[in-house]
Amino acid sequence: NRKFSRTKWTAIIVLTIGVAIVQSSGSGDSSQSNGHDDGGADDDDALQASASSAGSSQQRLVGLIAVLCATCTSGFSGVYFERILKGSSTTLWIRNIQMG
Repeated sequence: NRKFSRTKWTAIIVLTIGVAIVQSSGSGDSSQSNGHDDGGADDDDALQASASSAGSSQQRLVGLIAVLCATCTSGFSGVYFERILKGSSTTLWIRNIQMG
């Protein structure tokens, strides 16, 4: 029955957007050359670089979705576990054992 204020909701949204920006920015290592110098640009190399860039972009999206899912499930499981523990009438010692 708890209600969150607009400030708390704004903080959660800003934090989520920040994680998304950091995750999507990446390190940029995949766009560098592989160290081979053949004296000129080749069409096959350009196609491979383009395919590599698209694959890297898709991997970042999958990584972002995985991080968001892990965050949500972790939060929900923590809230559920706390609710289960607070709803029971066990002693402090038993609760410590349950949490261990």
